[in-house]
Amino acid sequence: MDASKIYESAILKKGEEVIEQVECKYRSKEASQSFPLNGTMIITNKRLLFVKKPGWFSKGLDVAFQCSLREILGVSTKGFITKQLNVSVEKPDGSKTIEFPCNKAELLSKKIIENKERFIEEKVIEAQRVIIEEGKKDNAEEILKKKLSKGEITLEEFHQKIQRL
Repeated sequence: MDASKIYESAILKKGEEVIEQVECKYRSKEASQSFPLNGTMIITNKRLLFVKKPGWFSKGLDVAFQCSLREILGVSTKGFITKQLNVSVEKPDGSKTIEFPCNKAELLSKKIIENKERFIEEKVIEAQRVIIEEGKKDNAEEILKKKLSKGEITLEEFHQKIQRL
């Protein structure tokens, strides 16, 4: 699949970049799916996606599977001749394993792990940049000026209260 189609389709969110894309198949053990879907696995800097191969008359791209890199619990490969990438994902209804039969299973496994680690590190660094400033306390005169500007008190009330200070 051409990378320009992916960017044009609005599948990617703001700030997302395609790291790797590989033609492969997709099969979910939990779904009642007896045959694998053909398509493209896309690894971005934030998510893992599987886009189904478009049919003869389809105009857009259809996402069959997506998950955040944070949701990935584990990645493994199996098979000597027929390679397969297995991705364990944590979902609200429990964890599930997704199978991706493809020739580049080892390469994809490494890419997913690298980007997952990088994604987690970026979140930690981002959280360390938070700066908390101590709030400035207004004195009575400033509070009265703000109330006057908002129309909460009249000018006469403002003068009376200023004279009391």
